[in-house]
Amino acid sequence: MQGRKEYKRYGLIFTCFLSRAVHIEMLEDLATDSFIKALKCFINLRGANGQLYCDQGTNFIGAKNELKEALKQCDTKTPEAFLADKQCEFIFIAPSASDAGEVWGPQIRTIRNVLSATTVQCLSRLDDTSLKTLFYEAMAIVNSCPLTVNGINDLKAPEPLTPNHLILMKSKVALPSIQEVRKGRCVWS
Repeated sequence: MQGRKEYKRYGLIFTCFLSRAVHIEMLEDLATDSFIKALKCFINLRGANGQLYCDQGTNFIGAKNELKEALKQCDTKTPEAFLADKQCEFIFIAPSASDAGEVWGPQIRTIRNVLSATTVQCLSRLDDTSLKTLFYEAMAIVNSCPLTVNGINDLKAPEPLTPNHLILMKSKVALPSIQEVRKGRCVWS
């Protein structure tokens, strides 16, 4: 929401098949250009990845085609060779292959649940920065979930492995709670 006008925003979810880590980028619309910008942000933050599995969304297909076309104009290399150098190959799952989404389905459900729980009271007052912050908080929650349940109830067992262990080399990021931030503001005002 900006001023009194409301705008629709979208979350683009990246998930790693190996670590089950998730990353969410905010999109202003479902255009190919928005997807390419979000992909660039993701690659700049997390690094290039070997393969991007996508559904048959027109923005994903358009992004693949636009990248290929731009590469043809910029370089003598074939687009496939360039994408291979950058470790970024688009693979589209067949529309009938609903089981292919089983890898990222649980992460999407968890993210939806976290966002639903956190936006109930403030949905009408969210601006882009607040929504992006909520996306990042949802990311932190999902990436803090244990990858296995073995020994999870055993107090003597080592800390369960989470995606955060693999991408941050620590279990979680410690941030002050909203109440602590508000208390800090009261001291200074």
